[in-house]
Amino acid sequence: MTAPDRSLDLGRRTLSLRREPLLPRALLAALFATIVLLALAFSTLRGHIIELRYRAAQVVSEERTLEERRRALTVRVRKLRDPHHLAQLATKRGFASPKRVVDLETRGTPAR
Repeated sequence: MTAPDRSLDLGRRTLSLRREPLLPRALLAALFATIVLLALAFSTLRGHIIELRYRAAQVVSEERTLEERRRALTVRVRKLRDPHHLAQLATKRGFASPKRVVDLETRGTPAR
């Protein structure tokens, strides 16, 4: 079976009523595949960005927790180094105040 002739005879000139596609099918397929691949790449990239944002929020939260812990430890160290606190501990453990203080010099080094 043959396709019907879709041309119009206008004397010397023949006008074809058959429409030629604007773009060949292979080019359309390649264009469609490119668009699909770009959409997949974009969605993958967006997923990675969202994951990185969650990780950044988690790191910021962990940083805040560590900063609070550092502050608490700094307060504890300052309390432990406090001379009044050290005197109380020494008294509690039976240390006595010195009766006299002797300053010993090392040989060869003049006293300051």
